[in-house]
Amino acid sequence: MELQVLNASVQGFPIPEQTQNQISAAFWGYTSGDLKERPSAAHYFDAYYSPRCQHFTREGGRHISARTHSDVTHIASWILQDDSRETIRSRLLNQATERGNAVDEKAIETSIDMCASLLAMIECGKQEFVFSGRSPMLWDSGGLRSCLARRFAPQTSLDASSLKLVKAFTGRNLSRVGGIRIKWTNNLVDHLLLTDDDQAVSIFQCASFLMIQKQSPNSIFGIDFIDETIRTLALLFPQNDRNTKPWLHSQLDSGGAPLDTALTKCGSLRAEERRFECFSFWRDRLVILKEAYDESRPKTLLQWWFDRRNGEQWFTFWIAVLVFAVAITFGLIQSIEGALQVYLSYKALQSAG
Repeated sequence: MELQVLNASVQGFPIPEQTQNQISAAFWGYTSGDLKERPSAAHYFDAYYSPRCQHFTREGGRHISARTHSDVTHIASWILQDDSRETIRSRLLNQATERGNAVDEKAIETSIDMCASLLAMIECGKQEFVFSGRSPMLWDSGGLRSCLARRFAPQTSLDASSLKLVKAFTGRNLSRVGGIRIKWTNNLVDHLLLTDDDQAVSIFQCASFLMIQKQSPNSIFGIDFIDETIRTLALLFPQNDRNTKPWLHSQLDSGGAPLDTALTKCGSLRAEERRFECFSFWRDRLVILKEAYDESRPKTLLQWWFDRRNGEQWFTFWIAVLVFAVAITFGLIQSIEGALQVYLSYKALQSAG
């Protein structure tokens, strides 16, 4: 039964729950007995697994050799046991030869990239095979785990001595106060990356995937990296902030679909946890983002109203706006009175004549 379930084409959508369970077991070591106790993987399959498979199997699937979920889990099992890319490539070439199939090395390479992408939620491969506008990660040799460890190594080179991660530094305020547009992404490589001349920031939105990785015995990432990534989401979308949850529910991802509801369940950080020294893997990107937020200036009246970072400046601005509005109002009233007096004088002269 398991083989029959996984032998379905990766192009099929939606993926039946039974098939999702079998893939979850292969990817993350789930068993049928503990599925209900694990974080839901439904958002992962709908928002990432299916679209990613459909992307790789475009043009009739001529660019890829993995056609079924069974093919995917087969390659994934080798990646998870930390076989090198060279070893996996050699096995797939041998299998194609033994089955009498035409050997297409490019299709085999693309299949390996697809499975790596599905396991780690990264855009793995050469630029021609990744979504436009997203940063790829090249995995050329060795095991995927070591490649990911190098790509997501601790980065603590930027000075943060003059910066503070205050409580008001949230995703909602990045947008409404700082004018920094949030680009929701399913590519972990792009998390917290500033783009568009520092006017937009990419934020990884599949929090349920991170929670799955945290509990999985097969996790492709180190636990410290996963914990910190979840804490960056807790920093930007604090669970105890009454304004964050309704704001998140109003947001949509790049495809116009609802965000992962697990974003509202990442917890909140205490004051001592909102320090740059508490972050290492994402520290430099947080420093750059905080600098961009602090240096941003309101461009609209709505942003001026929400921007309370400098209380004296905010008060002075709105006093000036009030004085200007009062001056305009009184000027308008005087103009109307003057016009009315001229009109009445004119009528009086007409009557006298």
